[in-house]
Amino acid sequence: MKNLFILTILLISGLPAFSQCPNTTGNYEFSISYDARNITISARNTTATIRSNYVDPSINGNFVGLVFGIKWHLKSKIALYQNVSQSPFDIMQSGEIVQKDNYLFQSYGDASEKLPLLTKDFMNGEWHTIAIIPYTGVLYDGDVFELTECGFDESTNPYFAQMDNDGNYGQFTPNIYRVAGNLNAINVQNAVIVYPNPTMGDLFVDVSSVAKSRGTFTVLDMTGKILTMIQADLWRGLNKITINVRDLPNGMYLIKVTDGYALNFSQSFLKH
Repeated sequence: MKNLFILTILLISGLPAFSQCPNTTGNYEFSISYDARNITISARNTTATIRSNYVDPSINGNFVGLVFGIKWHLKSKIALYQNVSQSPFDIMQSGEIVQKDNYLFQSYGDASEKLPLLTKDFMNGEWHTIAIIPYTGVLYDGDVFELTECGFDESTNPYFAQMDNDGNYGQFTPNIYRVAGNLNAINVQNAVIVYPNPTMGDLFVDVSSVAKSRGTFTVLDMTGKILTMIQADLWRGLNKITINVRDLPNGMYLIKVTDGYALNFSQSFLKH
C-alpha cells in the first residue's frame, strides 16, 4: 500500500501543473466568507463518496492535495498574513500576490506529504473550515473577496485530490461558492471589532458592512450618558474608523455602533 502511495505521488508530480479542470468532477465545494479581520475558507464533500469515472466509490480515503486562490480588486488595499490550517490540512501560500487584469490574487496549496485519512466525519456533506487567513486593509467600494474559478489563472485552478483505501487516485474540481452568497450571513458580532482594549488614546473600530450606509459611533459612560458621537459613511466591505478618547478620564465605557438597519453593536472598553 505504501509503495502504491509513493507511485501515485510520482504520477501526480508528472502531470502538467493545475491542468485538470476540464476532466474532473465537482464532488467537492469550496466557499469563502470573511469578517473584519479574517477570511475563512471551507470545503465539503457533496456525495459522501470518492467518486469519478476512474475511482470506485469509497467512504474513507487519503487526502492527497488541494489548491485554491483568493482574488480582490487591485484598487483595494489589502495585506494577507500567515494562515492557520485546520487538521488534517497543512495549507500554505504558494508564491507571492500576483496581478492579473484588474485583480490581485494569492494562491494556496497543500501537497499533503503525509497522506492523512479523510474520515466519514469530514465527508458527511457538511461545511468544514480548512483555512483561516488574517488580513488588514480596506476593500474598495463594492469589492469583495472571491475564490478564483477554474480558468482564471493556471496557478489557482481549484482542485481537491484523494485516494480510496485501495490506492485509486481521484482529482476533483470543486464547485465555487462566491462571497456574494455569504455576505449577508456575517454575524453582527463578527462584523465589528473594537481595539485596543484597554486603550490609552485612540479607539479603532473595524466594521464589515454588507451595503453602503451611514454609521453612528457613540461613546457612553456606564450610566448611559453620551460623551462622544460621530457619524461616518460605511461602504460595502471593510471600514476603519478612529475615535479619539484620549481626554476621557480613566474608567469603563461603552461603544455603540448602529447604521439604522441591521447593524446594532455595543461593547464595553477600558480607558487607561
